[in-house]
Amino acid sequence: MISDSLDTVSLFTVAEDGTLAPMSEQSDGVRQLTSITLYDLAEKAAKVIAVDEPELHLHPSSQRTLARLLTDSTTQKIIVTHSPFVVHRFDPSQVVAISPDGVCRQLDAGARQARAQVRAHWWSPRILEALTCRIAVLVEGVADRVIVEAAAEAHGLSLDRLGVTVFELGGAENFRTVYRLLGPGGFGARILGLVDQKESASWVGEVGGKPTDVLGTSIFVCDIDLEEEYCKSLGPPEVIRRLLSADLGFREDGILSAVKVATVEQVTIEGLAEFCRRSNRKVIAALAVAGDTTAADRGKLGAVSELIDRLADMSR
Repeated sequence: MISDSLDTVSLFTVAEDGTLAPMSEQSDGVRQLTSITLYDLAEKAAKVIAVDEPELHLHPSSQRTLARLLTDSTTQKIIVTHSPFVVHRFDPSQVVAISPDGVCRQLDAGARQARAQVRAHWWSPRILEALTCRIAVLVEGVADRVIVEAAAEAHGLSLDRLGVTVFELGGAENFRTVYRLLGPGGFGARILGLVDQKESASWVGEVGGKPTDVLGTSIFVCDIDLEEEYCKSLGPPEVIRRLLSADLGFREDGILSAVKVATVEQVTIEGLAEFCRRSNRKVIAALAVAGDTTAADRGKLGAVSELIDRLADMSR
């Protein structure tokens, strides 16, 4: 069996001084690109070309160039790849995702409008990492992702090892589209969601079934929102301690002035949550809270802890 497409090829490159350098002495990346070039040259004589992991040894920018080469020709190709930079050059209906248990999933090629919206708004390397994950955790924004990932680490869970991707939606209203892309009607990942209370009904409705079967099993709801949840769970003094110790620009007098009290002991859950959820502070406040998350916080983060416990159960 030939393990390398160039094993039986005598091929040389011309160096700047005019000497010939055998391809066997070139870098893995050069050899990989040369192999793809040979495939492309051979396409006129071949009806189907199969390529296994063409992105190996290539920088992401080279992977994008490779993807254009693969999609610009008319020959039918079967490509096995783990690169989101390659996948996103193809129409979503052309992609077959194979889950760890060997199940193949493909989108409905007839849903042209839905496919166009998916490709325009979501078909990017950022989301394509979730195509073959075991579990996709959908959260509203970056702050939620930061807290969930920190809580998982504090609980001793390796999300990468478990095949879990935490994906921020950029707004709760995007859950429907992404759920249909990644969930049981799309590429078949198991979906868990973390959502604010006021947005939870639409998420539960999209998942379907009885709310009592969905809540706490697939969808986890923060009491008011994430900021209210961690301020209530940890207590204002502990949250303020984390904000101040994180070296992210928070000052005690600034916090007290913003919430209109004289001492830390007077700070309320509601006042501190409002301070943390302001758009210019939301993510850095989450980074500060997450940065000090330890195993001692297990069970203290409300819906986030319930979500992590669910992930732990699903991994057994």
